[in-house]
Amino acid sequence: MRFFGYGMILLLSLMSGSLFAEEIPIPALTQRVTDLTDTITHSESAQISNQIVNFENKTGHQLAVLVVKTTGEETIEQYATRVFEQWKLGDKKRDDGLLLLIAKQDHTLRLEVGYGLEGEMTDVDAANVLDRYIVPLFKKNQFAQGISSGIERVTFKLTSEKTADGGASEGVSAATTPNRTNTTASKARRTISHMPSSPYGVYVWIVGMLLLLKLNARSSKVILPALWGGIGMGIGNVVYQSVCLLLKPTPFKLSSLEPTFSIFFGIFMFIVFLILPFLKGWSSVQSSRQRNGWESERSSSSSSTFGGGGGSSGGGGASSRW
Repeated sequence: MRFFGYGMILLLSLMSGSLFAEEIPIPALTQRVTDLTDTITHSESAQISNQIVNFENKTGHQLAVLVVKTTGEETIEQYATRVFEQWKLGDKKRDDGLLLLIAKQDHTLRLEVGYGLEGEMTDVDAANVLDRYIVPLFKKNQFAQGISSGIERVTFKLTSEKTADGGASEGVSAATTPNRTNTTASKARRTISHMPSSPYGVYVWIVGMLLLLKLNARSSKVILPALWGGIGMGIGNVVYQSVCLLLKPTPFKLSSLEPTFSIFFGIFMFIVFLILPFLKGWSSVQSSRQRNGWESERSSSSSSTFGGGGGSSGGGGASSRW
């Protein structure tokens, strides 16, 4: 009876130890690469972080790397799930986050894939990334190189299919472009004979541009608007001829409107460049006032830490050892 009591006490002690085993704490997410083992140097961490930024820009997804000493009593899958739940990697609506978890002392690693990416990055794809691109380098103690190689492969996997789709659509577009081009060219040939031939506005435009090149910043406040008015007349003539080209022959006499186009654009350009210096001075004052606000906002945003977007994991991904 006494031995039975001792046995029950021992059994309860073992059960309580397993039930109340301390979980390895999860660090806060403040950067793209978190190394709690000092395995990766600062320069290597910066290079990997830049690589992740490039990944984010290309794919729009979020990826983070965590290197821990051990996952303790938990499997690497269990610990990865807890990390993902706390870090909330990926967009809240898309669940498109990725976590590369490495337990150095346990010689285990896992690529946890957000629920929204499981169609593009399947469990087989994740296992391929680990076993072919990361584990061989980890076996040589080349941890930074292995992480970089894995991220490069993930980036390629998530962008290659989109690029292939884009190339296919571009091929279809290129195949149909010649017909549209030929049609447009034939329409232009059919209507160009009806376009008026009075290019005096174009000459005024060219002369005005040549004179502007000769002038410097000390030119008169009236000369510049006047020259731009001449250029505006040339623009009006070009617009008029373009309208004639697009509208084809029309019942009314469109040629009578040519002076109207030139005069309108000439007056418009003259007025714009006459009041432009006043508007420029006012806008410079406003921009100087706003610049301080923008700079302060930029500095505050740059000092903000890296964080998750509210995403979650569906348990997809793969694990491996080295």
